[in-house]
Amino acid sequence: MKATLLRGELLDAVKTAQRVLNGKITLENLKSVKIQVTKDNIVITGTDLDTALFITIKDRGDRIKGEVLVPPKQLIDFLKKVSTDTVTLTTTVTKSKTPYRRRNPDTGEWEDATRIDKIPGLEVKAGATKMSFDTLDPSDYPDIRSFLKRKTWLCNVKLADALQTITYAASRDDARFVLNGISFKTANNSLHLAAADGYRLATRTLHVNLAKNKSSAFVAPIKAALILEKEMAGTVSIFETDKYVEFAQNNLSLVACKVIGTYPVYESLIPKGGGKCTFNRHQMIEAVKLTMPVTKMKNNAIVRLKARNGIVNVHTSGDTKISSEVVCKGKVQIAFDPKFFLDMLNNTPGDEITILTTTPRSPATVKNRTVHVLMPKFVQW
Repeated sequence: MKATLLRGELLDAVKTAQRVLNGKITLENLKSVKIQVTKDNIVITGTDLDTALFITIKDRGDRIKGEVLVPPKQLIDFLKKVSTDTVTLTTTVTKSKTPYRRRNPDTGEWEDATRIDKIPGLEVKAGATKMSFDTLDPSDYPDIRSFLKRKTWLCNVKLADALQTITYAASRDDARFVLNGISFKTANNSLHLAAADGYRLATRTLHVNLAKNKSSAFVAPIKAALILEKEMAGTVSIFETDKYVEFAQNNLSLVACKVIGTYPVYESLIPKGGGKCTFNRHQMIEAVKLTMPVTKMKNNAIVRLKARNGIVNVHTSGDTKISSEVVCKGKVQIAFDPKFFLDMLNNTPGDEITILTTTPRSPATVKNRTVHVLMPKFVQW
C-alpha cells in the first residue's frame, strides 16, 4: 500500500476516527484505526463494534491499493510534530528470525530450529523525516459496512443543532441500557428526538420529508449522537436496516448498532400548563453556580427557588447557606438538583427563560424549540 496525503487532512481524519475507539476494549485491532487505499479514494475507519466512523479523503499523488491498521496515538503525535504539507504512507514487511525447538519427524529427537516471521509495518515520510512502526493484520478488522447492503433511505435532516440541546439528558448509566441513547421516531413528516435518564427529559421535533410510506422508531447510542453533533453539522442523510442505522454526509459516514429495547412512552410525562415564572437565564446560571461549592459537599445536593414580589430567591439549606436574588415575572416555588438544573439552563437558548410549574412536587417544564422536563427534589417548605 502507498498513498500521499495532505498532512492536515490525515491528522483531522485520524483524530476524528479515534473518537469512536473504546479504551476499555482489550482487543488490539479495535484499539487501532484502519487506513484503506482503494481505487477511488482513501478511507479512515474507527470502530468499537457498536459504532463505526468512516472518513473519506483524497490522495495527492500516485497510490497503490491496500490497507493497514495503525495505532492512532503514535500517528497523531508524529503528524503534529512535522511541518510538511504532505506525507507519504507506505506499508513495509520486516522479516524476523525466531528460534524454537521442534521434534525431528525422522529421528523423533528434539532439535533447534529457526522460524522466519513476516511482521507488517507502516512507514510515514514527511520530507526528510521518517517514522516506522509495527502494525496489525487488517483481515481481522470488522467490516461494519457489510451489514448495510440492504439499507433503506429514511430522510434528510439537520441534526447537530437539535442534538446539542438534548444529549445532556441521556443516561450515562450502563444499567439502564435503553436510556443510554437517543430516541428517533418518525411519523407524519416529523422526526421526534428524545433523551431521558429517569430524572429529566429533553425532546425536540424536526420537520422532514420522509421516504414514501416510511415510519420508523429506534434508539441510537449516545456515543453516536455526540459524534453527530460535533462532527456532522449541516444536512445528514439517514439510512437504516433492521439492526443498524447510518448517518451520511459528504465524506463522513457514521454507522451505529441500534440499542436493543423499547424506549419509554415519554409524551404522557410532559406536564400540561402550569404557572409561569420568567427570568434572565444568564443571571440564574450565575446564581446557581454560586451554590455549587456548598451543594458539592452534600450527598443530597439541593438548590431552592422561591419567588416573591418580583424576585426569585435562589438558596441552599443546612448549616452553610448561600442565597442569591434574580429579578423575575411570575411565581415559582420548587427545588432542584443544582447540576441537573444548570444543565437545563445551559442547553436552553436565549436570554430569557420561562419555567412552568404546577406544584413543588411536580415536574417543571421549559418549552421553546426544545421541551425540557426536570423532576424536582422533595423538600419541606
